[in-house]
Amino acid sequence: MLRIAIVVTALVFVCTLQAVALELSTPLSQGAEQLICMPSGAMHAIRSMQVDLPAGETELAFDYAAEGLDAASVRLIPVSPPSGMVISARHQRPDAAGRLFWAVNVPRTTTAHFRVWYVPKGIGVRPTYSLHRAGEARAELRMSVTTSNGGKEPLEGLLVRLASGLSYQASVPAGSEATQELFVLRDLPLSTSVIYDEAAYGKQPMAIWTVQCPSRAQPLVSGPIGVFDGAAPGSALLGRATLPFTPAGAEAELPVRPVPEYQVTGGLLESVQQNARTDVYGKLALSDTLDSYECTFFNRSADPMELVFRVHAEGDWTIERSSADYSRVDATTAEWRVAAGPAQATTLTYSILKRSIIP
Repeated sequence: MLRIAIVVTALVFVCTLQAVALELSTPLSQGAEQLICMPSGAMHAIRSMQVDLPAGETELAFDYAAEGLDAASVRLIPVSPPSGMVISARHQRPDAAGRLFWAVNVPRTTTAHFRVWYVPKGIGVRPTYSLHRAGEARAELRMSVTTSNGGKEPLEGLLVRLASGLSYQASVPAGSEATQELFVLRDLPLSTSVIYDEAAYGKQPMAIWTVQCPSRAQPLVSGPIGVFDGAAPGSALLGRATLPFTPAGAEAELPVRPVPEYQVTGGLLESVQQNARTDVYGKLALSDTLDSYECTFFNRSADPMELVFRVHAEGDWTIERSSADYSRVDATTAEWRVAAGPAQATTLTYSILKRSIIP
């Protein structure tokens, strides 16, 4: 059987410089390498290549040691494989240290396209944002990205694709990093509020900025964000937060800073078990629980207080009693709008019935 060794040699970055925009998408040419940033923060690199295969068996080899890679991270993936193609499991040979091999069998001569996936070493990508107030209910969002090169060779024209689908090109000298601005989104709808959400932000009211990602834009990947009082240079930094992954058209809620002028005390008063049900052995199997709460809100400022009080519960639950109107936001969340005058306090009482709890 015919056996031909084809060795994939040193990685070559072949990319065409293009202006970065929200809808940028650059197709890979033969031999191009692309860095993919996953939503989890993990990174993978892809090398695309084209190989002329004769009928029979051909051995493909990848010199992972020369690239400083871990063998376990390397994958060979056929792109639109021809009918009858069979690829063996990757393997190594004692007489070829530092290389991975695949046996590829095709019934007839063909040109095949492959992608080599692997985890790169020494390359880092850090997206960062800044959000600037631009009017009473508008904001401007700027995104930058820092590409770091911890290797011994410079990166020239490396194409990087973020988890949102946005692509950019970077050239970074060895042992350094480079930062570039990718885009600016202007005239975004902005709302501000104060929210007490112990599960999300701890036992303190937080000043929240809520901004909406445009429906026609690409999603926003997660990253640190600075929030500023204006768009002009020298505008005051109000706080820092983490922008979560935000799909197009969705809202991002940013906890900018604590609000020490507002104080919330109290909590659970009592928890009463109801409707206990036992199994065939007489042991408790299911029960309902009625939890009663009382919270007091103090406004220590010279201005009126408006605060959103938010609670969460899992499973089958309802608000049984409440001293004020509330709204059920979703399956796990309820909210109250709490108000108090300057230097005044107000109290909220409510009960949550949780059904069919398994001990």
